Amino acid sequence: MFTVEIEVLPERSKKLYRKYVRFERKRLFKKMMLFPIFLIGGLIVLAYALFDLEFLLIFGMVLVVGSGSFILYYYAVFAIYFARIANNIDIQGKSEDKHFTFSFDENELKSVSKNMTLSTNWNLITSYAEDADEIYVFSGNRHLSDIVSKSILGEQFFNEYRLILTSKISKKN
Repeated sequence: MFTVEIEVLPERSKKLYRKYVRFERKRLFKKMMLFPIFLIGGLIVLAYALFDLEFLLIFGMVLVVGSGSFILYYYAVFAIYFARIANNIDIQGKSEDKHFTFSFDENELKSVSKNMTLSTNWNLITSYAEDADEIYVFSGNRHLSDIVSKSILGEQFFNEYRLILTSKISKKN
């Protein structure tokens, strides 16, 4: 079993979640193709300005305003989501229980602190996504279960974790 002692640092946790929120927002925007639609709408409005075709103005403005509204809406949704997470991190940061042990092997993941023991079977993890130095682990319907960071675990443990994870779970972005 691989074991790492971890100190809970609120600012480090916020940084990890901020990076996760950006990762998810980028994934969503890519999936919905909002920026290309916004740019196409802008090009259509530009074509109106150059060729004076009124129907292009209406069509282009609908694309620009519609996709722009969705972009602003999703930026706001992700900002609210992160603010809630940051608030929870601040509340938990006031706890005296700031150290825990994170362990994993072929059978389970385990977190043990002075006040809590949490054991998770690999079967409960449904998918994961990777960023440069983090692995975002999901359970259920893409519910974030954990963020595993190379900067916290160290390169050796992080690579071992990735090796076990990839042998157990199929990656679904």
